[in-house]
Amino acid sequence: MSRYVPGDVLLVPLPHEGGPAKVRPAIVIATQPGGDLCLFPIRSNPRAGATCIPISIDDFDEGGLDLFSESYVQTDTVRIVKSGMVIGKKGQVTRDFLVRIRKGWQQ
Repeated sequence: MSRYVPGDVLLVPLPHEGGPAKVRPAIVIATQPGGDLCLFPIRSNPRAGATCIPISIDDFDEGGLDLFSESYVQTDTVRIVKSGMVIGKKGQVTRDFLVRIRKGWQQ
């Protein structure tokens, strides 16, 4: 069982546009048996043609990102990672924000 829960904002290595994996923040949207985590990546800029929802410090119940400007949750891309790949936890978003970003996503 994973120690992470939906709404956690984690730092994880994610594939980066044809290059090596890059450590990025991502939000846990679901956990799977065996410790796999389903994540939405967080971007510093909205990606053209992608579904991105702004995230700010007000969207956190605890912790947060080192935000100097608005960041974006890319909700049309789900990444699956093993919980052992997590580098750190940055915080937990509010329940309302989690519901908003999960809207329309099907497991």
